[in-house]
Amino acid sequence: DSLPPLAPRKKIAIFLPSLTAGGVARVMLQLAHAFVDDGHTVDLVLCRSQGEFMGQLPSQIRVLELKASPIWASRLVLTLGNFPAIRVLLLPILIPLKPPKSLVFLSDLIQYLQREKPNVLLAAKTHTNLVALWVAKLAKTATRVGGSEGTIVCVLKKTAIIDPLQ
Repeated sequence: DSLPPLAPRKKIAIFLPSLTAGGVARVMLQLAHAFVDDGHTVDLVLCRSQGEFMGQLPSQIRVLELKASPIWASRLVLTLGNFPAIRVLLLPILIPLKPPKSLVFLSDLIQYLQREKPNVLLAAKTHTNLVALWVAKLAKTATRVGGSEGTIVCVLKKTAIIDPLQ
């Protein structure tokens, strides 16, 4: 009985704002460890290479810190590269005074995808997911994108308010 051939090793990029302590960074770091253990190449692509989990990275994980561009430049790249979607981009991206913080890293992340050509780009959190999707479209590479959204479910329970004067 022969074993099936091993799956080909992949180059996986994980895009995060930083490694600041929290559930998202912890989960993505666990994924990175598991990918490395399975023999894949992992790049941790960060907006800021800071955070409590920076010291927990194995040497096999390459950490890259993206360079920010002026917000007007990022908006221009996104608009020109995706002009048919301008109506959708107006409200959340082009008009607000405070657009998503990770948007300023758009150009450098496009260059990373074109240069390194990872098989997969994983992201977590709403804004980094959106930037990852836009970057994949604008970079025109075969990189697949995976995003993760998490939320806290809060259940409110109706309680009777007791009037102390009754």
